[in-house]
Amino acid sequence: MPFVLTMTAAEREVLGSNYTSGGLDSNAPYNRWFFMQGGWKHDKDMWTIWGTTSVIGALSSLVVFLALMKQRNMVNKNPFKQFVVCLTFVDFFFTASCVQCLVNLSLGRYEDLGYMCDFQGWYIIFGFGGSMYVNCFIGRAVHHMLVASVEGKHYIIPTPLHVTLQCMLAYVTCGVIGLLPIIPSFPIRYLPLGGGACFPLASNYSQMLFFWLVFVTMFVGVPLVYLIYLLTHLVWIKAFSRLAKMSGDAAVAKALGIFFSKLLIVYLVMWLPAIFTIWIFGGEGDFLWAAAFGGGWSHLQAAVSAYFYTQDPQIRAAVMNLLCCGKVNAVENKVDAEGRTVMFSLVDDEEAKHSTVTI
Repeated sequence: MPFVLTMTAAEREVLGSNYTSGGLDSNAPYNRWFFMQGGWKHDKDMWTIWGTTSVIGALSSLVVFLALMKQRNMVNKNPFKQFVVCLTFVDFFFTASCVQCLVNLSLGRYEDLGYMCDFQGWYIIFGFGGSMYVNCFIGRAVHHMLVASVEGKHYIIPTPLHVTLQCMLAYVTCGVIGLLPIIPSFPIRYLPLGGGACFPLASNYSQMLFFWLVFVTMFVGVPLVYLIYLLTHLVWIKAFSRLAKMSGDAAVAKALGIFFSKLLIVYLVMWLPAIFTIWIFGGEGDFLWAAAFGGGWSHLQAAVSAYFYTQDPQIRAAVMNLLCCGKVNAVENKVDAEGRTVMFSLVDDEEAKHSTVTI
C-alpha cells in the first residue's frame, strides 16, 4: 500500500500557493513532484535498496573503526590513522541511521513519529558534509607534509588532541548546517521525496537558487573547493615530480598522490550520482527509480572507503586481527634509524627504509 504523508501546517506554508487540499498544483514550478502526498508505488523497492546498501556500508565502516580502536597505540602515533577513525565514525553513523529504511519496509509505511523526517534530513547532511570536512583536514595535513618534505624539513606530527579537535570541528560544523532547515524561517525544509525519504528540498525558483548557491555550498562546495585548491597548489609547485627525483621519496610521493586522489574520487564517484538523481533529476516517473539507485549507490560509499583503507598494510592487519580474534598480529608503525615514525605504510618495507618523510 503506498505511503500517505500527512502534511503539517508548516510544510503547507513552505509549499505556499502550490499546495491544495488534494496535493500540489500540477502547474507548480521547479521540483513540484518531490512533494507527492500519495507517495510512490515503489517505495518498498527503494527502502529495500537503501536499507540493504546501508547495512553493507555500516558493517564495513564499523569493522574498520573497531579494528583501529583496538590498536590505539598504533593509531595515536599516526595522525592519518586517527583521521581514518574519524571518517569511519561518521560513515558508520550515516549508514547505520539509514537502516531506518528497513524499519519502514517492515512496517509498510514511513514511520515518522513526528520527528523522523527532520532527523533523516539532518543525518544526510551530517554524514555527507562531515566526511567532506574531515577530508579537508586530512588534505591539509597531507599538503603540509608534502611541502615540508620538498623543502627538506621534518613534518611536525599533530597531537591526538589536535586531530580530535579538528574532527569535532568538522562534526559540529555539519551538525549545525544540518539543523538549519528545521528552523521555520529558513528557506529550505526537509520534505519527503516520493513519500519514501526526506531530503532538504526547494519548492520554488528562489528557494532553488538559495539551495544550490548557499545551502549546498555550505556542506559540499566549501570543502570540495578547498581540496581542489590544495591539490592545485601541489601541482603548481611541482611537489610530486620534485619528490620523485629525491632519493627514496619516489614511493612516498606516489603513495601521497594515490591517497590524495582517493579523497576526491571516492566522494565524487559515490556521491555525485546521488546529487544528480535525487536533487536534480529525481522525482517524476522513472526518475524516481534513478533516485532509488543513486541513493543506494551513495550508501555504498562507506564500504568502498573501507576497502581503500585496508590497502594500508597496518589497517589491513588491524582488521584481520579483529576478525580473527587476535590470532593475527597487527602491524606496528614503521620507524627509521633515528626512531621516528614513518608517516605512510602504503609503501613497501624496503622503500620505506629510505624515506625521509617522517613524523
